[in-house]
Amino acid sequence: MSANPVQDIFNYSPRQLTGLMQSWGETPFRAKQIMAAAWTPGTSLFSQVSMLPLALRKKLDDFFLISKPFMPKNLVTSTDGTSKALFELSDKLQIESVAIPFRNRLTFCLSSQVGCSLGCRFCATARMGFIRNLTTAELVGQLRGLIALVKRLPTSIVLMGMGEPLQNLDSVRSFVELIHHPQALNWSANKTTISTSGWLPGLEAITQNPLPAKLAFSLNAVTDGMRSQIMPVNRRYPLADILAALKKYAQAKQESITVEYVLLKGVNDRPEDARILARLLKSLPSKINLIPWNEVAGIPFHSPSAEIVQQFKTELLKQGALATLRLSRGAAIGAACGQLARQHHRRAA
Repeated sequence: MSANPVQDIFNYSPRQLTGLMQSWGETPFRAKQIMAAAWTPGTSLFSQVSMLPLALRKKLDDFFLISKPFMPKNLVTSTDGTSKALFELSDKLQIESVAIPFRNRLTFCLSSQVGCSLGCRFCATARMGFIRNLTTAELVGQLRGLIALVKRLPTSIVLMGMGEPLQNLDSVRSFVELIHHPQALNWSANKTTISTSGWLPGLEAITQNPLPAKLAFSLNAVTDGMRSQIMPVNRRYPLADILAALKKYAQAKQESITVEYVLLKGVNDRPEDARILARLLKSLPSKINLIPWNEVAGIPFHSPSAEIVQQFKTELLKQGALATLRLSRGAAIGAACGQLARQHHRRAA
C-alpha cells in the first residue's frame, strides 16, 4: 500500500497523469487508457479495467480514488424545467449547480468556489463571503452529478455559478483541459464559457496561456463610480484597465467576448447608459447579453420594466452594438443568474 494519501483521479490533469505514468515506467498511452476508464460510467475501481495489466491495476487502486458523481442533497425543479441541485462536499460545505433546458438545448451552470470574495451588491452568493476554492475533482463531481441527474450530456457548460472562476484558475484550467481531452468528454471549447467579474490577474494569465473555453465578462455599469458602488472589484481593477486587458485577450484568441449587463431599475438602465455602453465596447469584439435583475429577498434592487429593458436594447442596437436579451429561467426556485446560495451554504450540522 502506498504511504501517500489516496488521490482523486479527477484532480489530475492529462499532463499530470502522463507525467505520473512516465515516472512509474509506463508509456504515455497508459494515461489515456486510465483516463478513459475513469470517465466510463460505472467504473469505481481500476481492478475492473481488464485492459490494464494486473500489477498496474493494483498500483492504481492503491494510489487513486475514482470519486462518484455528486448526488444532490436537495433538488428543486421549476415549472420551466430548470433544476437546482444542492451538493454537499466532503467537508460538509455546500454548493449549488443548475441544469437549464431550453428547447433543444441544455446548459449546465457550475460553481467554482464556495462563496465569493468580490462582494457584488446585487448577487446572493456575495452574502456568503469567500469560504474556499473548489478542487478540479469537485468541478468534475458537479458535472457528472448533473449528467446522472438529467441522464444526458449538456449542450453547453458555463462556469457562472457561485464564485469568481479566475480566482480559482488552477482548478478551472485543469477542469476545462480535462473535459476537453478526447479520453474524457472530448468537449468542444466553443461549448464551454468562463465568466469573470473583472479579476485582472486571472484575465492576464489566460491571455498568456489561453483556455479551451470562451469568455464572458460581467460589466453591469458604464462608469467607474457606479461600477465601484455595485461591484467593489472595480475599486481594485477599474474599467480602463479591464477593457484594455479584454482587448488584448480578444486579439490573442481571435474571438469575441460576451459582455453580461445586469439591468437594475434606476441604477444602470437609462438610455444614456446604453449609449455610453456602446461607446465603451466599440473597439472590443463583443456581443452584449442583457439580463434583467432577478429578485433576491433582502437585496435592495429591483428589475426594470419590460418596456425599459426593450428601450435599453433598442438604444444599443441604434448605436450599432450587437445585443441580445437573456431569458431568465429558474427564478422561481432561486436558480437564475445572481440567485445561487441564498440558503444551505453553511457547514451542515
